[in-house]
Amino acid sequence: MNIIVISAIAVIACVLILTIKKWQPDIAFVISVVTGAIITIYIIMSFVPYISALSDMLNISGVGTYFGVLIKVIGICAVAGIASDVCRDAGQTSIASRVDIAGRLCIIAVSMPLFIELFEQAAEIIGG
Repeated sequence: MNIIVISAIAVIACVLILTIKKWQPDIAFVISVVTGAIITIYIIMSFVPYISALSDMLNISGVGTYFGVLIKVIGICAVAGIASDVCRDAGQTSIASRVDIAGRLCIIAVSMPLFIELFEQAAEIIGG
């Protein structure tokens, strides 16, 4: 990941947004959303090789299932956070709150197999 590229994109977008915002606030908002999407995609594409290598190592060690859940949870957090921030930037705090709640519920749903496995193992240890 090249922080110089990300910073340059962010600074150029901010200057452009501040320049356009007075006359065309709708276009400034679109530029903001597109810039956020570009930076997010750039970050994700930069980390794919590292995540893939880590996933391979964890699958060999036998804890790949847990890593899969962790990656899903991180993805849900990122997507929900970005969507929530965009809604807040647009002045839609009510929708942003609902996106936050939906993200949390999705995390619980994705994590449920781990909780079930944890409780099953605890029951085996206790003797039930």
